[in-house]
Amino acid sequence: MRIGIALGLALALVLGAWWIGGLQDFSTIGSGGSNAKLLPRVGEKAPEMTAYRLDTSLNLVEVNLSDYAGQPVWLNFWASWCQPCRAELPDIMAAYEQVAPQGMIMLAVSLDEPVEDAYLFAMQNGMPWVVLSDPNRALVGQTYSISNFPTHIFIDANGIVRDVELAPLSTDAAIAAAEKAINPDS
Repeated sequence: MRIGIALGLALALVLGAWWIGGLQDFSTIGSGGSNAKLLPRVGEKAPEMTAYRLDTSLNLVEVNLSDYAGQPVWLNFWASWCQPCRAELPDIMAAYEQVAPQGMIMLAVSLDEPVEDAYLFAMQNGMPWVVLSDPNRALVGQTYSISNFPTHIFIDANGIVRDVELAPLSTDAAIAAAEKAINPDS
């Protein structure tokens, strides 16, 4: 009798999860799902973003996305504690080496960790791009609701979002996404 009740309850849970999953659209699994709905969409103007950088005196300075107006920008939301972020680092470094000469600026925004941790990791790994931080999302969280790590947003020189990637990127995938922002009319 107890086994029958347990099996019935398990079946009810599976069917309930299946029904809820259907309502949430199974096709979004692996693509950020509802998290993607919280980010700017391809073809839209990228909202302003502010984060901190350390200056040479180790003071926090606010940096805005608009400081890079007129240039294609690759926003990379990451954290040093994020294993997928660490795993993709060699690939995105190789991609950046190829797209930087074409004018691509990368702003790598560390979230949910002390500024010092982000900068130490960046220095130890020779990250060649602009490293920013928002340890408690007080600035970034106002306009970019990041739920997936890493998140990559590619913005063209006119400030239009050309690609959003909610997963680690291979070198080739990163270059292809960056090319959409560098040459949006191609």
